[in-house]
Amino acid sequence: MKLKRVIIMCNVVLILSGGVDSTTLLYDLVDQGYNVYALGFNYGQKHVKELEYAKKTCKKLNVNFKVINLENLGEIMYSSLTSDEEDIPEGHYESESMKSTVVPNRNMVMLAIATSYACTLKAESLFYGAHAGDHCVPGNELVFTNIGKKLMSELQINDLVLSNDFNAKKISFKRVVKKISNGIRNDIFKITTKAGRSFKVTGNHRIFQIKRYDFDRHTGWEKELIETYAKDIKPDDWLLAPASDRMLLENGKHKTELVDLLNYCDLNHSQLQYDNDNIWFKKNNKVCRFVSKESFIRLLSWYITEGSKSTKYRYNANTYRVGIPQSKIKNPLYYDEIINTVREWGFNVCESSDTIFFSGPTTKVFELCGNISRNKQIPNEFLLYDIHTLFDTLIKGDGHISSERSYQYVTNSLKLKEQVSWLSIILGNSVGVNITTNSCYGISIRNSFKKKINKFGECRMVQVKTVEKCNSTEVFDIEVEDNHNFFIGTGSGVLVSNSIYPDCRPEFVEKMKDVIKICDYHPLDLVVPYLHVDKAEIIRKGIILEVDYSMTWTCYSGKQKACGKCGSCMERLEAFEYNNIKDPVEYLM
Repeated sequence: MKLKRVIIMCNVVLILSGGVDSTTLLYDLVDQGYNVYALGFNYGQKHVKELEYAKKTCKKLNVNFKVINLENLGEIMYSSLTSDEEDIPEGHYESESMKSTVVPNRNMVMLAIATSYACTLKAESLFYGAHAGDHCVPGNELVFTNIGKKLMSELQINDLVLSNDFNAKKISFKRVVKKISNGIRNDIFKITTKAGRSFKVTGNHRIFQIKRYDFDRHTGWEKELIETYAKDIKPDDWLLAPASDRMLLENGKHKTELVDLLNYCDLNHSQLQYDNDNIWFKKNNKVCRFVSKESFIRLLSWYITEGSKSTKYRYNANTYRVGIPQSKIKNPLYYDEIINTVREWGFNVCESSDTIFFSGPTTKVFELCGNISRNKQIPNEFLLYDIHTLFDTLIKGDGHISSERSYQYVTNSLKLKEQVSWLSIILGNSVGVNITTNSCYGISIRNSFKKKINKFGECRMVQVKTVEKCNSTEVFDIEVEDNHNFFIGTGSGVLVSNSIYPDCRPEFVEKMKDVIKICDYHPLDLVVPYLHVDKAEIIRKGIILEVDYSMTWTCYSGKQKACGKCGSCMERLEAFEYNNIKDPVEYLM
């Protein structure tokens, strides 16, 4: 793609580090026609190599670039990023050790200098590339209210929030009648393998572990497999993973997960049956108790009907059959409305003792309900990539988080709870937190599955590199009037995490905007466009802009090749992996 550079709109200043985020933002601004003045800072960081890449990128794009020398700051501001006495810690940002990488008030210092530069140039805006992956994720998620978006933690009783009523034909604002804040009882663990795969699960998530790694591949697998909990996994343990993972890795794609207890349950052609108290899962003529409560069938039928309207599918799709006995639905108007809606939209309806809805594919784009999309009140589509995860989790009874699409489904006292953290629209309750094994139903792996692994050789071993607890502390559950606790927002639950980079938080950005306005030397806007965007989305945007990521640098270690082990490297690698492309930067490991 050729960058536009046709119309020079105005002067803007960009703080450019030479990393993925600010470099993508530079390409973005140039593409929009801005006359960019880039400003870099040498504060004595070990990874000063990133400034060399920033200079090369600016030369390529014909952008003015200056570097401000602040090397002496290292004498008064201690950090492992600047100190020769301390090594850069390894591991993800969630780790406590990564706090040593904080350079106190670094961003405030850089923004203050950049503000002076922008005022001198009479620039219209000052751009700053902080983003969600830098732990500027807000402590709360946003919900839609009658006066605009609002943090969930700020919601008060009697506030009006945008809510969907299953018994109505369109969304409306509902009054908040209850607000609950819970502490998280079950820790969430992030398990990363030495091959680079990672996934998040609750501590009671059951996984296949291998006792020894030197057994005979063809005869000893069944005896070597043990069922264990994620919380008991340790570094250097060996776990089971699909053999196809190796092939996908060679093709630059990472789609498969480690083998858990239900990987060999083929749910695609299984039947769900609903009665007054329970939903049943039927597989190979064996019926297992699944989960209770009518709220689940309502949510599922919503996705299948209103969530699938007018969708064009690219691939042949497996279907789920969901039975809803008419006699068990308490509200007959709701039942009739579902029937009429399904028929109107061209879905197959079979009325006998049950009403059977045939869904579309489980891994494609689903359009939201017609009322909303036609009126363009909110974006008209959302992604439903992993309903398979939902079924898995309801059977396991824990808080599985999909490693592919950040979906999280958990059961809490047999009630379905859901969180889709990165969507702008969601329908569902907040994430469940008080999870106990006794309150959930599980299913044990059968010997036939283990024998199947032996027979077809479908799995291989992976060695665990790190096991880390995610730093989540609090969740909010909002209930609105009419006994209806569904609302629409950017997240149905709030996982509050303590940022290790205080000057990357949204509240810091807002305060800096106020400070700049108070100075009033020159009208200047502080713009942080990627504040609520994670690194994977930034790279996706960069791919469209044809950003040369080989001329970006992320590693904190100060070595000639990226270490691949520090938090910055790991976040970058995961973002490229998420987009199914290879990082062009060379790594030591």
